[in-house]
Amino acid sequence: STAVLSSLVLLPTIAPANAIITDDEKKLFKTIQTDQFSMMVPSSWTIITSSPTTKKNDENGILLFSSIDLQGGATLTVVQERGCLPQQYFDQPELCDFVASEKFTEKDAEKLLVRRDEREQTAKVLGAPPSILESIISDEDMIELVARTEIPTGAPPKKDVIGRITESTIIRLAKARVANTTNNGLISVWLSAPLDEWQKLVAGTRLQQ
Repeated sequence: STAVLSSLVLLPTIAPANAIITDDEKKLFKTIQTDQFSMMVPSSWTIITSSPTTKKNDENGILLFSSIDLQGGATLTVVQERGCLPQQYFDQPELCDFVASEKFTEKDAEKLLVRRDEREQTAKVLGAPPSILESIISDEDMIELVARTEIPTGAPPKKDVIGRITESTIIRLAKARVANTTNNGLISVWLSAPLDEWQKLVAGTRLQQ
C-alpha cells in the first residue's frame, strides 16, 4: 500500500498528473532505450548525455542520461546511485554513494535532493538556496518526490504594491521518480522546469506525459 511520509502544500499545476500519450502524440516523442531504463522524450529536446557511451561518473552518482528543452527551459536527468546501510557504508565505502535507511524515509529523500542540488551546477553558480522538498510518496517499488528551487535571475530587485523590495527570482519545480534496483541501487529520473511551464496547458501536459 502507498504510504505518504510527508504531505505539504504543493504548488499548483494545471496539467493532469496522469496525462496519457496517445498514438498520434507518440510521433512527437523519441524513445531512449538502454540496459538500465527505457523512456520517451519529446523529439524537440536536445540530448546532452546518453547512456552508456557518454555517461559521467562523479561523487554524486552516475549520470546516465540528460536532456534539455531549449525553448521552455525544462531539463531531464537520469542518475544511478547506491545507498548502503551504515555498516556496509563504513566497511565498503567504495561501493556506496550515501548512507541509506533499511526502508526509504523522508531523510533519505532529503539526501537525494541534496545530491541532486550538487549536480545542478547552474543553480549553484547563480547562488540558489537549497531546494525544498514539497512531498514524498513511497511504496515498495517506486518513490515519487516533488521539490522546488528558487533561483535568482540577476535582474534588478522588484518593488511590490506596498513598497517592499524583493529579489527577482524564478521558481523551478522538479518531480522525480526513484526506482529500486539490486543491492540497494537506485535509478532516479528528475524532471525540472520553471513553474510557469508546469502551469501552461500544452507545455504542462507534455511535462506530465
